[in-house]
Amino acid sequence: MKEQIICEFTTHGRHFRGIMWTNILVNLSALIFFSLVGHFESSDQNSILTDSAGIMTLASTLTVAVAAIYGVVILNRLLLKDYIGNAREMIFLFPGGRFEIFLSKVISLSIHCLLSLVPVLLLENLIFYFVRLSLGVLSIGLFVYVLKAIFVAMFAGFFVLSVVLASILVGQMTQSINVPIIVSIIIVSIMGNFVAYLYQLNNLIIVLLTLCVAVLVCLTISILIDRVKKDDLIENTPIKNGK
Repeated sequence: MKEQIICEFTTHGRHFRGIMWTNILVNLSALIFFSLVGHFESSDQNSILTDSAGIMTLASTLTVAVAAIYGVVILNRLLLKDYIGNAREMIFLFPGGRFEIFLSKVISLSIHCLLSLVPVLLLENLIFYFVRLSLGVLSIGLFVYVLKAIFVAMFAGFFVLSVVLASILVGQMTQSINVPIIVSIIIVSIMGNFVAYLYQLNNLIIVLLTLCVAVLVCLTISILIDRVKKDDLIENTPIKNGK
């Protein structure tokens, strides 16, 4: 299983370069945009747009929305399409069984989703801090900002992964590759702004929220795996039913 996960991870790497560069550009553009808006903000000196951590969470919110939808598109192509409709029958021909292949793909793709977002947010937000430090427009200390940046990046990563996997689960249940995209847009539209509110929360609360989302990710993966296991039962296959 370990070798299969490594193989899947290596194979899928090139597919996530696009989403990584998209995350870089979106987050960078958002940081610049919200910084400029905050620079001309004069009505409220305590506005989120005048706070470095606030600008960071606003930019992360936009990046999370793009990363979640883009991630669903990628997993549709690399994972879901092989486990819906008539394509499921082809996987039965693979050595090792559909369950092992599916599990290795889910693990490798989940790691790629995290690696394409979390380091990007963390690195760019740290660079953003030192740029504002050189410009003399900071309103928060380095230690406090770094902790906030780490916790926000981790939460954002698991939040995106939970949205992607939940959307794929709905797609697997409905046997459609279009439904997951719609589901991801709906979830992001409803819950996406929650990331922006992280700047007002205590770091301990953010850690607890991240753990809750991580548990949700594990639960979603467990449900996906369970559904694939049920498909592996001979009595549920087209061959058994004589089709």
